[in-house]
Amino acid sequence: MAKYQQAGIASQYHRPYSLLNYFGHKLWHFSVRILGHIVPSFLARLLYRLWFVAPRFAFPDIEKSIRDQAHIQHLTINNRSITSYHWPGTGHQRVLLVHGWSGRSTQFVEIIKVLNMAGYHVHAIDFPAHGLSGGRTTNLYEMSEVLAHFIEDLGLLDAIITHSLGGPVAALALRDHPVANKVICISAPSSMDRLFQRFTDLLAIPNKITARIISLAKQEFGREIMRDLSLIVNIQALACPGLIIHDEDDHDVPFVNATELALHWPRAELLKTTGLGHHRILRDPEVIEKIRTFIPS
Repeated sequence: MAKYQQAGIASQYHRPYSLLNYFGHKLWHFSVRILGHIVPSFLARLLYRLWFVAPRFAFPDIEKSIRDQAHIQHLTINNRSITSYHWPGTGHQRVLLVHGWSGRSTQFVEIIKVLNMAGYHVHAIDFPAHGLSGGRTTNLYEMSEVLAHFIEDLGLLDAIITHSLGGPVAALALRDHPVANKVICISAPSSMDRLFQRFTDLLAIPNKITARIISLAKQEFGREIMRDLSLIVNIQALACPGLIIHDEDDHDVPFVNATELALHWPRAELLKTTGLGHHRILRDPEVIEKIRTFIPS
């Protein structure tokens, strides 16, 4: 259960490093330093390509159950094999779920249950290289293009609910297809600059290698890539109300992202939680109830 506006309990959710993890991190940092000194171009290209590989994780039993209740279609969008889900409701309101990097649509299992029980039609897709969709690599531009094609067919939506990198992806898609009455961003990174800095800090990547990686991205996608993909930029093009939900103990996407996003999104409400981290926030009853009551127009 969310504990709003409270602090000081994050430490109980940290698992201590095992010796294997400790020495694994030591070996990684040592390797990055050595390769960065000897073959910096090779290391930059390697890390750049790793950025597009989305690790897949097994479906827990609870997700298998909700997956089996969906009407599943296997679509081809932009020459990619995409899996879509529809949990039919009894009413007329429709909601779209947008998962994040290395995520999948069924991660919203508790949200799906509550909204479906309230009569909502719930739609979702697994992005390329995610969930039940095909492929091993993808990027945020491709994810956004796939989503744009999907929402174009769906038409007007009462709400879009996003998690993590699903926020920037959805905002980019909605920039040219404003089909949502409301947008809810859960645990979303506010900008690509902040997200990329987090990535390089966690992997202890030297500054000179970081600069090379950014250069490779600009060569492939254009010099404005950081601006193009930033949530705080694209969200300003949306006229609809928003809800930002973020946990102050989120160690994947720190809470400062939420405060920055709120500053750039004047029509959005900010809900801060404590002790839920980056993933449990999707299963918290109070968070889900807030989402349910926010959606009606």
